[in-house]
Amino acid sequence: MTLPGVLLLDAAGPEAGLLAAATAARGHQVHAATTAAAYAGYGPELKGLLAGYIATDSPGPRRPWPRPPRTPTARVLARC
Repeated sequence: MTLPGVLLLDAAGPEAGLLAAATAARGHQVHAATTAAAYAGYGPELKGLLAGYIATDSPGPRRPWPRPPRTPTARVLARC
């Protein structure tokens, strides 16, 4: 049986290593969601516990056209 994986968000603090070690010891895969620069700064112990990482340093979604101005009706519908 495959156990669910765990995703650590920006695993930069000292508690991240403890969480990763405890999670890996229980048989779960551990991944980190962080920037490439932050991942480069992770120590070898934490990197050794991670099954992988997801780079979050993307420029964001690109729109092929400009967003239309919001009308009063659109604002009301957005609150519903």
